[in-house]
Amino acid sequence: MVGEEVLTYGPGQSMVTSIDIPVIANVTEASMARPFLGMILTFDSAMVMQIAERLQLSQRMKDEGFRPVTVQVLDASLLGALERLVGLLDEPGLIDSLAPLITEEIVIRLLSGAHGSQLLHVVSAGSPSQHIAKAVAWLKLNFRQALRMDDLAATAYMSPSTFRQHFRAVTGMSPLQYQKQLRLQAARQMMLSQNVDASSAGGLVGYESSSQFSREYSRLFGEPPQRDIKRMRAN
Repeated sequence: MVGEEVLTYGPGQSMVTSIDIPVIANVTEASMARPFLGMILTFDSAMVMQIAERLQLSQRMKDEGFRPVTVQVLDASLLGALERLVGLLDEPGLIDSLAPLITEEIVIRLLSGAHGSQLLHVVSAGSPSQHIAKAVAWLKLNFRQALRMDDLAATAYMSPSTFRQHFRAVTGMSPLQYQKQLRLQAARQMMLSQNVDASSAGGLVGYESSSQFSREYSRLFGEPPQRDIKRMRAN
């Protein structure tokens, strides 16, 4: 789930996230006989932009719509490149020489395919998406602080009203919703992995009111903190 949008991602598909956003994800089908397997690749934005300029893709795609997360069918050519990259694990002596070349091929295929417009919106120098990415990076480091919209908008070199508009277009949620999800997911992780109680977890992520924390936690995760953590540990 990204913001309020539910995305289904399954076998034979590729997912690209071009900006760091909080999500809620669940594996709905997996077993010992058919385990859930996947791979994650992270690309350097400068490399992506250099390749896009070399392919002269920037102008062609710059006006197309933006989505923070896209799911597409994994075509055979892209799958082949991914398989060759993984296959280098069996030939460690060739990794340094071939991995950069195969990675570049993967980026070329992503840019030339259905994911291309999404990638270009973020890496294009001076684009609103790139400025929003700077604000997102600041929020991830400072989500415990009280949110001052003027200061946050300044990190993206925008007025508050313009910033709100572009932030929602890029992330699928408002700045306040983004901060709230970061806080609640951080609190959930504390309670699950560090045995922190709900009241303390809420305070540690920036909530001044325990009741507000519990109310917003229930709204996001479907049940109060104690019940949610108990269920997750049981599973």
